[in-house]
Amino acid sequence: MEYSSDDDSVVSSGDEMLNMVVPFSQDSATQKAAKGKKSESDDDSDSDDEGGSPSKKRRRVDANDDNKNDDNDDVAADNNDTIALANATNAFKIQFNDQKIGTTNKLYWNERRQKKNAALYPVRVVPREEVLGLCLKEWDAETERPVQYIQYPHKQIKRDLGLYDVVTVKSLTPYHGDGPADSWCSKRIQQYSKQLKRTLKGITEIDLITEEAFLNLVLKQSLKEEENEKERSLLDKAAPVESVASEKADEKAENDSSSDDDDDA
Repeated sequence: MEYSSDDDSVVSSGDEMLNMVVPFSQDSATQKAAKGKKSESDDDSDSDDEGGSPSKKRRRVDANDDNKNDDNDDVAADNNDTIALANATNAFKIQFNDQKIGTTNKLYWNERRQKKNAALYPVRVVPREEVLGLCLKEWDAETERPVQYIQYPHKQIKRDLGLYDVVTVKSLTPYHGDGPADSWCSKRIQQYSKQLKRTLKGITEIDLITEEAFLNLVLKQSLKEEENEKERSLLDKAAPVESVASEKADEKAENDSSSDDDDDA
């Protein structure tokens, strides 16, 4: 432990009071010798400081340990993300199996009142043909929508996943909330994660990362389908123009041919 300069001054002033002697007395030589030893001790102390006192060395080691701990935390976080993405990708392929997700305007949060709390569920609105033959009630097209629940298959969930249901339009909120369209609403993601912690016993941090990765894969596929649909739409708009131009060219060629025949006659 290092003392402050104030502590050193207090200690030295006390020593001087106790060791006070008459000048040129026998004790003065003893005091000089003691002072010489003290100065040597001070020199040794200085040399220790130059080489790095134990306390200073300890501080450097502790700082290095903190850096190592931070590096270990980063490695662990990267490993968790890798594991989560691999699990989410496998589950996505199994659950959707090349099935169309639909454009992003089909992705929502479904909010339901359960007792005193509101529960959130990520869903996708599905076309009528996708639910043909399922035991769903007939819905009002103006106020209700058929949906499929989107959720990673955690081992704690005993029921079937990818279930369909009919919900009210009022209970649906766009997946991105007020945020950017390329990500799920961060506020609702946090709320949803807390809900999973509360309802699924033994859920881990990796499970929560996997859930979010799964939802991001759904959104990524939806964005891809949306981009493909825009490209097809542009091609469809360009096709009639090219067709009209081709017809006009054919008509002109035919007219030119008829004109040449008349000249020959």
